[in-house]
Amino acid sequence: MTGEAAYYGLLDSLACAFQSLQQAACMRLLGPVVPGATMTFGARVPGTSLQLDPVQAAFNLGTMIGWCNQQDAALATPRGHLADTVGALLSVADFQARKALAEGRAPASGRDLLAFLLDSLGPSPAAVAATGSTSATTVDRRDAVRIDVAAAIASMLGATEVQRVRAIELAAGEISASTAPRARWWLGDANARGVRIALTAMAEDSVVDTVAPAPVPPSHPHLLLDEADADRIRDRFVASVTAHFPAAQARKITAVMLDRSRLEALPINELVSLTVHN
Repeated sequence: MTGEAAYYGLLDSLACAFQSLQQAACMRLLGPVVPGATMTFGARVPGTSLQLDPVQAAFNLGTMIGWCNQQDAALATPRGHLADTVGALLSVADFQARKALAEGRAPASGRDLLAFLLDSLGPSPAAVAATGSTSATTVDRRDAVRIDVAAAIASMLGATEVQRVRAIELAAGEISASTAPRARWWLGDANARGVRIALTAMAEDSVVDTVAPAPVPPSHPHLLLDEADADRIRDRFVASVTAHFPAAQARKITAVMLDRSRLEALPINELVSLTVHN
């Protein structure tokens, strides 16, 4: 899969998220776990004024992305959709970027974010082994998202390979045979759970005796967008931004986000700052 697909996947994810903010039922689920709780210098939730811990921010953004179930078909993958992990990745990336600035370090950029997105798309050899499946594409989409998020966030936070594999094992250990209908916030729940599992795996005192296979970059060669796909995603992104944000802010967002080179060069904290809606 190319970086172009990751770029359009980010646009598509945010278009879905902003569209969902027009839905009162979705809005009622957003915010901190405890009403009124905030986190100074936490992760911002695009399209809102919320500032939350990264786990709850991942739930919020993941729920927004998945609420209307209208992700573009051109960005579908064997395990689900390119948008499936964006809620967790963008939330943790914003938190990490703001933390880096506070500590006098350079934050990650939009280019790094697209690389994180590419790397999050399993199945990795470790994920296949942890699920006990010869093909990780047979895993339920909820489980696949949780596993892929846990692995990606562990890597993003600088986990050792042993810790990363432990995160995958913990996430895979929650696989359920339940056939219950998915709640409309299932994607947010899977994103948040994956972040929490990654943090837990990195905090464990025990040493896990696991020999990690060499990481293999995921490949989805079918995700090659043509110009019609790209135009459709761009148009939908512009429409969702225009409908949700004040005119001046909408123009600024689209000017930056539709210019891939500008987006890639922008620090992630500044990228998210563009989308804060008071």
